[in-house]
Amino acid sequence: MSTGKSLADDVERIDDNVNGLFAKVSDLADRVDELEDENERLREELQEAKNDAELAVAVAGETSDRARADGGPTKVKRAELLSRNELVRQAIKTAGKGGAVTAGDVVDMARPETNLHHRTVHDAWDKLVSRWGSIRVQERDDAANRLVVDRDDLEDELVRLVDDDLSDTQLAEELHRGRT
Repeated sequence: MSTGKSLADDVERIDDNVNGLFAKVSDLADRVDELEDENERLREELQEAKNDAELAVAVAGETSDRARADGGPTKVKRAELLSRNELVRQAIKTAGKGGAVTAGDVVDMARPETNLHHRTVHDAWDKLVSRWGSIRVQERDDAANRLVVDRDDLEDELVRLVDDDLSDTQLAEELHRGRT
């Protein structure tokens, strides 16, 4: 009869061990869930910080050559800002897949505050093309050259920069809705 008691003791001991293991596994599963939630929150915060940093770098690059002695933008910088902002706005807000502006469009947008010449606008376009990979000059034999951009090629930091400059926080949201 000693084996019966011993077997019952062994079963009870094993059962206690298994119950203890289940409790520990359950606690570990709860902790993993908590850590996954915390990890997701931290990833979102990191992405927000990355977006803010990219915007700060873009703004710093834009403002480095922006001011004249009186604090206003140079004519080239004004042409650059007008071209960039209108190009990105069109690419996102219009029904087509991109945006385009001619030098004449930019000259008209600058009036009456600033009197721009086509050469000044083209100098501004050279800066934009060298700075942003999505922006290019489309040369046309039968009409005026245009500065163009495809919506799908727009850099996120470029859109956020224009958002900030135009105080239109909807541009980035509209771009992402259009891409998904």
